[in-house]
Amino acid sequence: MRLFLILLICLTFLNIPQPAAADNKINYRPLIIKWKQQIEHQKGVYGIFLIDINTGCTAGINETKQFHAASTIKLPINLYLYKQISRGHISSSTKLTYLAKHHEEGTGYLKNMKIGSCFTIAELSRASIIYSDNVAINILYDYLGRTNVKNYMRKLGGRVVQNESNTTCPKNMALYMNEIAKFAQDNSNLGGVLIHHLENTVFKERIPAGIPANIKVANKIGNWPPTGTYNDVALVQHPKKPYILAVFSKNTASKKDAFRTIRKISRLTFEFQANLK
Repeated sequence: MRLFLILLICLTFLNIPQPAAADNKINYRPLIIKWKQQIEHQKGVYGIFLIDINTGCTAGINETKQFHAASTIKLPINLYLYKQISRGHISSSTKLTYLAKHHEEGTGYLKNMKIGSCFTIAELSRASIIYSDNVAINILYDYLGRTNVKNYMRKLGGRVVQNESNTTCPKNMALYMNEIAKFAQDNSNLGGVLIHHLENTVFKERIPAGIPANIKVANKIGNWPPTGTYNDVALVQHPKKPYILAVFSKNTASKKDAFRTIRKISRLTFEFQANLK
């Protein structure tokens, strides 16, 4: 039964459209105006970046401005991990040990486990995405090597990448999600599992909340309350007009305000994409 479910998941994602070159021009000016109307009276700074998967066309506001990545960094880390697994360099069944240096409070459940416990790479990856588990990603990050991951991010086109700081920008994070969409297209097995985890994350209160419930959304959030940072990056699998949307923030008035603003931006973006000819 388990193998059947995995196969079903993989077959589902064979139909994810592969991002194309930006040959077709889309006039995003009306959407950008609406975005600006949503954020201009909000406290703090918002960054937005959109990629239309069918055409490769893009739009953004503050898309290259630096933001704290928070837990969105778990997206490129897992992408790098899955690429290494696909090349046969890493086995998902390998067990890694939870050491004291990996402990971190916040989201996830592994923080409650005993130091010295062992977990497979597959379980750590799943926990880091679905539950945004901080301990899980710390173990994986340590195993993969910070410099290796950061260099891979640069290879994908990341420009706001610092080896010792957890920073990014909306455009970079959208590019990483774009690469995941292509990976799912090219490698339906591993890519399908990764997308499945992102679709089933327990954090659906931002971009997914602005989209009709019948539309699948694969997303990864990030929070960093000390700087009023609340982020989300998502692959919105509209059957005809799929797209990637990244919304980042800092110095916001509150989590409630940021969530509300991100949901409005998400809803406006979905309506615009759905009405494209």
